[in-house]
Amino acid sequence: MTQRFLVVLAFPILAAAGCGLLDYDAMEKMAAQEPLDPGAYETSIRDVDRQVFGAGDLDPARRQAASLTLRALADRIGRPDANDLVQHFAGELRTLARRVERQGNAAELQRQWMRIRASVFDDASWFARSEADL
Repeated sequence: MTQRFLVVLAFPILAAAGCGLLDYDAMEKMAAQEPLDPGAYETSIRDVDRQVFGAGDLDPARRQAASLTLRALADRIGRPDANDLVQHFAGELRTLARRVERQGNAAELQRQWMRIRASVFDDASWFARSEADL
C-alpha cells in the first residue's frame, strides 16, 4: 500500500515537472530580483490606494476608476526592460483590473492589491492599509 501511495503521489509531481510547471530555476531567479523603489511610484501607488481603500461601495463608477488606475500602474511598471518579477505582477495588476471592472468585492480588491503591492514595492511607511490611512 505504501508503494502505491508513493506512485500516486509521485506521478502528478513528475508530470508537472515534465510539462515545465515546476521551473525552480525561474522561481529562484524571480525571488532574487529586487522590488521597485516605491518613492518613484508614490503618486501612482497613492492613486490606487485611494481607489482601493476609499469610503463607500464599489459602485460601477468606482469600479471603472479603480480598473483604469490599476491598468495605468501596470503599464507604468510593466515596461519591456522590467525584470521578470515586475512583469509577472504587472500582469496580475491587469488581471485584477479586469476582475474589478466586472464585479466589485472591496475586501478581495484590498487583499489582492496589498499582496501585489508588497511583492512589487519595498514596504513604505506611507502605504495605506485601510481607509483610515488615507
